[in-house]
Amino acid sequence: MPHIILPAVLKKYTNQTVRLTVSGHSIHAMLQQLFQHFPPLENILFKAPGTLSQYVNLYLNNLPVKNHLEMLVQNDDELTIIPALSGG
Repeated sequence: MPHIILPAVLKKYTNQTVRLTVSGHSIHAMLQQLFQHFPPLENILFKAPGTLSQYVNLYLNNLPVKNHLEMLVQNDDELTIIPALSGG
């Protein structure tokens, strides 16, 4: 089954989970399962339903896929979520 890799900065929203195994046939389906487990993440990662925030990047097996939410995934794929960080 595919996996979602979450950065440490999101652990406060995921009960310290940094890797989640999900079922799903597309990146979108994987994200929907993530939001079922951790509903607050949807408002953090998406600016509107189905529209990823400009400050979030997605990588499928280390390849950028931000604008390809309907891309099909395989059982051993890893989706990594990288939100932009700011500070001063």
